[in-house]
Amino acid sequence: MKKTILELDLVGYSDKARELQEHLGVDLVMRFNDQIQEFVDQGLSAAGLHRDKVIVQSTGDGAIVVLDEAEQSHVFAEAINTACRERNAAKSVPSARRWFRIAAASGEVEIRGLDLAGTVIANAVRLESAGEAGHFLIDVATWAQLPRRFVGAVGTTAPATCGRLTAAGAPRATGAATWASAA
Repeated sequence: MKKTILELDLVGYSDKARELQEHLGVDLVMRFNDQIQEFVDQGLSAAGLHRDKVIVQSTGDGAIVVLDEAEQSHVFAEAINTACRERNAAKSVPSARRWFRIAAASGEVEIRGLDLAGTVIANAVRLESAGEAGHFLIDVATWAQLPRRFVGAVGTTAPATCGRLTAAGAPRATGAATWASAA
């Protein structure tokens, strides 16, 4: 069946988790993981979804989410980046700030319970790992499925390989290709 796979990963998770665990214990790492899942729940809510109704695999520092529509991935990513921006505005310590790398790829997936199979999953994971803090990368198949109101924010022709939606205020490399989110 055709699905959109969204993958997100908290930037700097390993260092933050290691510091929490070595200073104060593994129970605080679990609380940190819970905080990450609260961001996931905000993204799901913005997309009109609930964790009980979609497949969500927690990865500790993020999640893999199976979506029916590419549009849901855009709404999800925009909500996560907005939540990060709002949270970060009140934080004076850089390590307290949260930014995610988010990616989506669309295509054929086989689903058996919570088990997933299909190269589209690997595509989403690889796009996410190529991203930067606050970026949302998508593959061409996802881009092609986006409603025109989203595509207008990123141009009128398909990107050659993928595109990026960058949260305003997120750190980014000079010269990175970025897309402004459609509000």
